[in-house]
Amino acid sequence: MSGGYLCYSPDSLGTLYLHWSKIPVDGAIAYFEPGKAVPGFKYTTNQGRCALTKGVDDRAKFFEGWSAFLKEALCRFNAKSIAVYDKNQSREDVQIVLLKKDSMEIERVEDGDTWEGDVTSIHSFAVVPKDNVSFKCGTLQQNLFLSKAKMEGAGYCMLN
Repeated sequence: MSGGYLCYSPDSLGTLYLHWSKIPVDGAIAYFEPGKAVPGFKYTTNQGRCALTKGVDDRAKFFEGWSAFLKEALCRFNAKSIAVYDKNQSREDVQIVLLKKDSMEIERVEDGDTWEGDVTSIHSFAVVPKDNVSFKCGTLQQNLFLSKAKMEGAGYCMLN
């Protein structure tokens, strides 16, 4: 599956990196299928690897790294799908939470799940621990969504 894979390395107190590959990457903790063309050099420069965040053994940095991965996927490459795998060696399992633009409905993606859809329908996203229950609801107002996301993991408004 050609696209971007989120991977963890124990180097530098833990590093999350984006690995561009045309085949599945062993040990990846997430994957996205790009919705627009990816420049060829992304797959070849540094063997397709690009560090997103170092020091991710720290909780805040870990969620920053996941957020950087989701920004690449959703904002830069208009992901058609995002798959969340188990944590492998990384800090913890997560859930991705999407806030839909028009309805303010919540959609959660946990390990083993895949989201497929249109990025233009998404207002904001959050990444929080897997066992977090703050987003187990039908809808949320956008300011409350982002406040909870930033307090309990990381969040980003795609309308910026």
